[in-house]
Amino acid sequence: GNGDVYLTETSQKFQRRRIFHAAMDGTPTGRLLRYRREGSGGGGHGGYGEVEVLAENIYMANGVALSHDGTSLLIVSGVSILRYDLASNQMEETPFVQVMPGTGDNIKAMDQLPNGT
Repeated sequence: GNGDVYLTETSQKFQRRRIFHAAMDGTPTGRLLRYRREGSGGGGHGGYGEVEVLAENIYMANGVALSHDGTSLLIVSGVSILRYDLASNQMEETPFVQVMPGTGDNIKAMDQLPNGT
């Protein structure tokens, strides 16, 4: 990769320790962010980078992972998983997973299913 780091911010309204308040409030103020190292976009000279907002108004954004094929990001959003297309720089309208059993708390890619297959 190019060294970019993607992260989520659960709420712009409540601090992380007030996560219960953010959930009960129901306002989608989460964001998908990219930390771009200076120089990764060309013409930089190293040193500190910048943080760019890729998507806003995400309900309870709580984790991000790169898809297996490297074309999109999967973002936990409350009980759903959203997909952000890296080629178009757009959040897809239809959730990747509509409703999970319970709420999501982070996400990671796995080489095999949890049952070992």
